[in-house]
Amino acid sequence: MPGPFDWDQSYEVRVPVIDAQHRDLLSSIKMAISQLSEENNPQELSPLLDGIAHGAGVHFKFEKDLMEAYADPRFQALRNEDTSLLPQLHRFKERDLAGVSIHKLEHVSAFVSVWLSTHINTQDRPLAAHLNLVGAKEAQA
Repeated sequence: MPGPFDWDQSYEVRVPVIDAQHRDLLSSIKMAISQLSEENNPQELSPLLDGIAHGAGVHFKFEKDLMEAYADPRFQALRNEDTSLLPQLHRFKERDLAGVSIHKLEHVSAFVSVWLSTHINTQDRPLAAHLNLVGAKEAQA
């Protein structure tokens, strides 16, 4: 059974570039959490959270650019929407999360896992459907 950050077909939206971004984001998260969970690792959660935020920010910008370029009807409603991920990652950093513990990693992992599934189902699947409908080159395999 795959773990929360293992690629699974249920994550596929069938737009190759978006699926590749999701794979990269999952891989980065999994690797960072694995490194941080090793015993006696003095690193802080801050670099992990920064890496997730950066990867997600790049992904969000890409999606909004696609929505605008292909006249996705949801663009106007979503263009200024602040996703729950980036503010929550900022809140994790604001709390004194220096020093890694299994509990902290589990909390961050659980949040990111739920967020990713929700994001894919509520944002990326409708975007993928629109891109396929209009014949966007990004939707071609």
